[in-house]
Amino acid sequence: RREAGEHRAALEAQTAGLTEQKTDLAVELRGLKDKGRELERELESLRSRRSNIPRRNLEMRARMIEDLDLAEDALPFVGELLQVDDNELRWEGAVERLLHNFGLSLLVPERHYAAVSRYVDRTQLRGRLVYYRVREEEAKPPARSADPRALCRKLHIRPDSGFYPWLETWLADHFDHICCD
Repeated sequence: RREAGEHRAALEAQTAGLTEQKTDLAVELRGLKDKGRELERELESLRSRRSNIPRRNLEMRARMIEDLDLAEDALPFVGELLQVDDNELRWEGAVERLLHNFGLSLLVPERHYAAVSRYVDRTQLRGRLVYYRVREEEAKPPARSADPRALCRKLHIRPDSGFYPWLETWLADHFDHICCD
């Protein structure tokens, strides 16, 4: 009887441990399923658009545009306006890594800057947002690099963008000295 009682107590302790382990695994499984669903949404979002801007950033901008009653294309991400030249695709990965943070930056025309700045200051964005004030008078034609290997020469800016002059100047000022062979 004593042995049976000891064995029963050991089995109850083991059962309690297994029950706790089962609960922990169920919580972990639920977290992994949630993460999997989030990754699936991100993949679906990437498949449905041309840029690699993360869905969270696009949603942040969409809320801002809606709240400020701005046109859809009023606040582009830099990454939506840049593309690696077709003849330089071997550099695409390196260029994307180098320009990643800049590509996630919003360009804000002077006329919307005060409203965007107030919005960012008063809103819990739930994410990081970098934005540049784009003044038309600042956009001067850059002195193009004579070196065809310069990073800025491997990029195309969307030609129909009103931000073209500003971006061209910014890229030349910041990446004219970086050469890719």
